Amino acid sequence: MSVYNMPPDTSAREKIIGGKLDWVQLIWVLIGLVIGFLVGAFFKLFFGMIGMVIGFIPGIAFAIIFCFVKIHELSVFDYLRYSKKHRQKTKKLPNVRTEALEEEDIKNIKNY
Repeated sequence: MSVYNMPPDTSAREKIIGGKLDWVQLIWVLIGLVIGFLVGAFFKLFFGMIGMVIGFIPGIAFAIIFCFVKIHELSVFDYLRYSKKHRQKTKKLPNVRTEALEEEDIKNIKNY
């Protein structure tokens, strides 16, 4: 029986914080904490210390969504980035016969 040497799978990111978070997730958590602090400082002006606690809720939600939620095996940030690139692509059909179309349809094709 033959033995084949397989290269190691390096597609997984190394977990640096307690074996749970990689460095990208750590950055999202820090961004979420900054957002929570800023919103909390704003709410503290109106509601006192309870406003600070209420303000951290959007920051924590932001951090959880961008760290742990996966859409089609992609992080939310990567999914949004790829979907934006896809929407920006040209969606014109290059091979359209215009002889059989009416003039209004030709204008719609050119404006698409």
